[in-house]
Amino acid sequence: MSWEHLKHPPYSPDLSPSDFYLFRSLEHWLRGKKFRTIEEMRQSLTEFFDSKDREWYRRGIHQLEEQWKKVIESGGEYFDY
Repeated sequence: MSWEHLKHPPYSPDLSPSDFYLFRSLEHWLRGKKFRTIEEMRQSLTEFFDSKDREWYRRGIHQLEEQWKKVIESGGEYFDY
C-alpha cells in the first residue's frame, strides 16, 4: 500500500481540525461573554468541553474529511462553508 502525497499550504484553516470544528464552536460559545477572573474563564471552558459528547467529536472528524475534499476540488482556492 502506498500513500498519495497531496500538496497543500503550510497552514490552512480549512484543513486544520482545531480551526475548522473546535475553535469555530468555541468562538460561538464565548461570543459576548466577559470574564472578571481567570477562574470564571476556566469554568466557562470546562462547561463548554463538558457539554460536548463523544458523538460531537466523532462528527467533527467525519466532517473534516468532507472539508478536505472541498479544498481539493476547489484547487486550494478560498470557498464559503
